[in-house]
Order: sequence, then structure tokens, then C-alpha cells
Amino acid sequence: MKTSLMYAASMGRLEGVILLLELEATPYLTSAEGFTAMFEALINNRHDVLMHFLTSATIEPYTVTVGGIRHTALMHIQCFTTIDSVRALLRRHDIDINERDQKGLTVLSHVLVDPTPRQPGWRADVARLILAVPNSELNAVDELHRSYIQQLLGSPRFDEGLLEILLGADVDLENQDRAGETAIFNAICQQPTTKAARMLLDRGANLDVRNHAHTGLIHRIVGYYLESDAIIRVKSLLEMVPDFVNGRDSRGRTALHRALFLGQMQLVQVLLAHNPDIDMLDEYGRTAFDVACQYGRVYPSDANDADRKPTKDLDPDRSSLSVAQHLMRRLISKATRSELPLPAWALAYTGDLGQLLGRLKNGNLDMLEASPDDQNTALHILMTLKPATTKAQKEILALYLETSDGCSPRNIRDETPLHIATNENNLEMAEILIRNGADLKAQDSSGRTPLDLAKALERSAITILIRQALDQDVDLQESSEVEKSQPQPLTAEEYPTQQFVSDSHLADVDHPGIMLKDSHLE
Repeated sequence: MKTSLMYAASMGRLEGVILLLELEATPYLTSAEGFTAMFEALINNRHDVLMHFLTSATIEPYTVTVGGIRHTALMHIQCFTTIDSVRALLRRHDIDINERDQKGLTVLSHVLVDPTPRQPGWRADVARLILAVPNSELNAVDELHRSYIQQLLGSPRFDEGLLEILLGADVDLENQDRAGETAIFNAICQQPTTKAARMLLDRGANLDVRNHAHTGLIHRIVGYYLESDAIIRVKSLLEMVPDFVNGRDSRGRTALHRALFLGQMQLVQVLLAHNPDIDMLDEYGRTAFDVACQYGRVYPSDANDADRKPTKDLDPDRSSLSVAQHLMRRLISKATRSELPLPAWALAYTGDLGQLLGRLKNGNLDMLEASPDDQNTALHILMTLKPATTKAQKEILALYLETSDGCSPRNIRDETPLHIATNENNLEMAEILIRNGADLKAQDSSGRTPLDLAKALERSAITILIRQALDQDVDLQESSEVEKSQPQPLTAEEYPTQQFVSDSHLADVDHPGIMLKDSHLE
């Protein structure tokens, strides 16, 4: 329910508000939603009533009570429509300019991320007023540990004027959010142009910083965005810092290594245009050409035949072939590569199941060796191949499972091959894995078992299959427990030791542990 004072404030009846206050109406009572009379005046744009509240020395500027916690009008700065009312609020001595809401946002945060359409310059004027208040904390962070600049750069209503004001206030450019990323990450990864990034660089922002995953700027772009967006951002970054084309991630991979792994061939062209060092080795001893071969982006042999079609088409359009030819000319002609044969996971990626099967028969192939990039093994990848390869898949699996050490390895997302088979709705492969002891209770990085995934994706046949296998496991376990509870016959080793004494030595026996019957003495 609302009080009379709330109604008067919401209707803009200034005389009624003054009269009710003189009659000692309490301005801090709240409605069912937690709103005070001041908040009613604020959200209903009752300027005269709001100014009366703000300029009264006897009325504290509380607007909302949430969960027993009072908030002042500072937390609703976006509802203010005039600079005069903002000034009146900021002049008060009973406010905390660094007050925070439940998300850790201050009044300046609300101004920076305010989605409300405003007159030009309104947010900038309010930001200046806030920063001019004594004790205003310039380097406050929200619950995600983002600084004011990071909050602004991540806002859909980014404003260069506001960024200039913050930079002029000498705020910290190197604050790291919870992911370990600084403002330059936000500028490069979230802004459509390089203007903000250049403004930060002019103020001395560090470009060599890495986040908590040890990922630098260029690697933060490659693989985290759609290829078309990544191309725009990579071009912008390399225009500012050309040397970043050879930057390494925590595993020693360059952006070219990563783009080839992901199959982003148009981005590969962009990177090649910036003259990367294509002989650089990652921590696994791979050049860019090695990665291209491992993932079927180019042929590992016949290097001089640049017109030959790649092992695996990456795009349905014509450009994919020309990109592959370009790679052939650049990578094969100039780069060094490993002479080691492709591992099992690479043969699976490239679809070369014939060679995979042949080497498996010869016993010189590790099916559980994982890709350095995504930790997928050949078993994971076999689950994703098209139905046309089912016969070869089954033959490979049958041969491997004869002498296997298990069929539930994990990839970088903690998925087992059964997770992948479930995701691909590959019932036949799922059945083979389950029959050969796949871990039915393994959880991926999202905490989902294969059964959870099957139910979420509505894979009804696989759901039934996994449930039957789980029920069978329960029955076997119960049967085993029953057997353990039953008395078991003693083994030969468990029988008590018996001592036999011949008649001729009975007189010499003097052992309290041997009891002799009378018949023995006869």
C-alpha cells in the first residue's frame, strides 16, 4: 500500500506534500515494492516535489529499500531529468558518493552505463559533477572487478566524450577484471572501431598484458568471435601493432596456428598478408604448416602441386579452394615441417581412416593421444564423422577395443566420446562404446553426464540405451553385494593347520594344543 505522502508525491502535489510533512508524515515509509515518497516523485518526473525533498535538511535522500538495505537517490541517477536536481543531490552532506548497489555499481557507474536517451552532453556533465565531489573514488570496481573505463567500454551506449573525461581524471588503465583482462582488452574486443584503443594507447595502456588464462590480445580475438568479426578486429590490432602477428599464447601458438586449427581460412589470409614468421614452433614442435596438415587444411605431400584439391573442403563456396592454394604456395614452399607421421587424432580429423586402420593393425598408433589444441582423441573425432564412414569407424573401434585401455578419455571440455556420440545422435557408435565399458557417469565441464545430455537434446533412443545400461549396472552391483553378504567356502589357504602324529611317536608328544582321542591310544 501507498501512504498519502506517496500519492501526493507521485501526483506532483507540492502543497499537499508540504502540508503532510508539517503534519509529521514519515517520508521513509515504503510501499510493498520498497519505494519511498521521494522515489515516487523521481520516477514520475515531479521536479518541484523532488527538489523540495532534495533541498530539505531534515529529509534524508532515501528512495528505495531492497532486502532491508536502504539506497539513496544516487542509485537512481538515471531517473533524474535536470542538472539542477543532480546538483542539489550532490550538494548534500548526508550522501556517500561511493555508495554501491547490489551489483557493486556506484552513481558514476550508473551514469556510464545509462541506457536512457539523453540530451547531448547530459551524461558528460553529470560525470564531471560526480568526479568533482570530494572523496569520489576514481578506481572503484563493480562485482566483476571492472573499473569505470571497463564498464564504459562494455556499455552499448559507449561515448568517446565520457572516455576522455575518465582518462583526464587519471583513472587506472591496468585494472584487471575477474578474467584478468584490462581496459585495452575491452577496447579491442568490444568496440567496433580502433578509436577507443588508440585513446588508451596514447595514455600508455599496456598491450602486452595477458589475462588469467595467459591469453594475449590477438589470441583473445581469434577463436572467440565469428570469423568475420575476428577479421575486422585482427586487422585493426595489427595496424596498430604489426608485431602482434607473431605473438604467442600460453602454449606457444601464434594466431596463425590457432586460425588454422579452427579452420578460419579467410582469417588465415589476413594473417599471412602481415608477413608472420611461418617457421615459429609452438610448444609441441609444430609449425603453422604442421597444424594445417594435422587438421586437413592442406596436403602434407606433393608440395609442388599447388592446384591439388585439399583433403577436406572447408567451405562450400569457391573461395575455399583458392585459400588452400594460397596456403600451399606460402606454407609449403617456405615453411619447415615435422617429418613425423600424423598422429591418430589428425588422421581422424582429415578423414584418412584407411591409413589410421592400417597403422592401428601394425600396432604403431596411439588412439588415446590427444590433440594439443582441443584435447580430442581419435575416439572423439570418430564419433563426428558422417554415416558414409560407419563401416570404417566400426572396424577401427572393434580393432582398438580388443586390446584397449578404456574408451572414455576426456577432451578440453571434459567430454568423453560417449558425450560426443550423444551430441551427434550417433546411436550405433554410442551402443558400441557402452557395450565396451564407457563411463556412463562421467561429467563434462558443465556437469552433464551422457544421460543428462541425451535428455537435454531429446536423443530418445540414446536416452533409453544409457538408462538400460545404468539399470544393468545397478543390478550387477546389487547382485555383487548379495554375494559378498553370503558365507563363502574357505579356500585351501584358509583352512586351519592340522598336525598328524604317527603311533610310534605318541609317547614323545607333549603339546597342549594337540588333543588326542582315546581310540588313538588303543
